[in-house]
Amino acid sequence: MRFLAKTLSFLFSTLLFTSAFAQKPVEGSYRLNGKDGKLAYVVAQKGEPFHDMPVTVLVFTEKDAGRDAKPDEAARTGRFGDALVARLCKTDWGWDVLGAEWVHPAIEGSHHASSAGIVKATDVKVANGEISGRLKTDPGEKFLGQPTEVDLRFHAKQP
Repeated sequence: MRFLAKTLSFLFSTLLFTSAFAQKPVEGSYRLNGKDGKLAYVVAQKGEPFHDMPVTVLVFTEKDAGRDAKPDEAARTGRFGDALVARLCKTDWGWDVLGAEWVHPAIEGSHHASSAGIVKATDVKVANGEISGRLKTDPGEKFLGQPTEVDLRFHAKQP
């Protein structure tokens, strides 16, 4: 009985310790015109190929979009709160962001806009059924004439 209690105590402590240090799916900043957007989740889905090169669509959201059949479309409408939808393309020289769609409270009107060439991908890795990396903007970048800062580290299940 003592052995069982010690074993269960050890297993519980180990589980508690590892979950306390588990990597979050999204970490970093999503700021437009000095206003922080909230992103806590990321879903990767297969996109349409670009010139025969594979595309992965990363859907960053404030609320969990993982169970939605088309999270990218739902995110664009604001259904999951703040969002950033980025189309990543695997090229011969690395990973490029083909474009991004922003859902952010600092965007006037619909709170939605699209961009190209503003968000960059670095450190992208695909291994063990996951895609991970970093999306960022250059220092001093502007989007819609407003100061913009994206610096997100992510990891998600591969589509």
